[in-house]
Amino acid sequence: MKQLFNRPLYRYGVIAIGCISLISLIYLFTEGSNDSTFEDDWHALGLTDNEPEVEEIETVPAEVVVDVKGAVAHPGVYTLPAESRVYEVIEKAGGFLVEANQDAVNLALRISDELIVFVPKEGEETEALPLEINQSSHSNDQEDKVDLNSATEVELQTLSGIGPSKAASIISHRDEHGPFSTIEDLMEVSGIGEKSFESLKESIIVK
Repeated sequence: MKQLFNRPLYRYGVIAIGCISLISLIYLFTEGSNDSTFEDDWHALGLTDNEPEVEEIETVPAEVVVDVKGAVAHPGVYTLPAESRVYEVIEKAGGFLVEANQDAVNLALRISDELIVFVPKEGEETEALPLEINQSSHSNDQEDKVDLNSATEVELQTLSGIGPSKAASIISHRDEHGPFSTIEDLMEVSGIGEKSFESLKESIIVK
């Protein structure tokens, strides 16, 4: 065997086989890691097929335009910040006239774009107003309020002072006892007393 190894041709053949085996082992060990590294680099460059979805954010107008009519000092069209209240519109219009029927106006109502605020005079029949004015005011008033019988937990949490826990309690009470008959029934829900109801009553309805 020693004599055979001493032959140049045999010796070179063994060395060649050893080199081929070594190269094969190196290739097998590095192939998997190279694929992983290449894939990681591909992700890092942002070239993958699965691009993240871009969430569309609903834009809320920063300002609203309101038409003020009736017994105010300066009737007209006014631009105010969104989420303003009727009393702020009246102030911008110069305030009530002496003959204004202030009890006919909900000063706490949150205004919305294209709202018509009409201030009647004492003794003036509001039913005599043009139909489109009455419809516009009523429509906006209803749209701004949360229906206790159909609102989701997320919608209920838009109300002042209502967090996840109270919203869940309202839903639970509704499921257990049936729909609310009046907005005052909300005080039957655990954790909602008279004080809380007073701050909510202008923002809720039952249908």
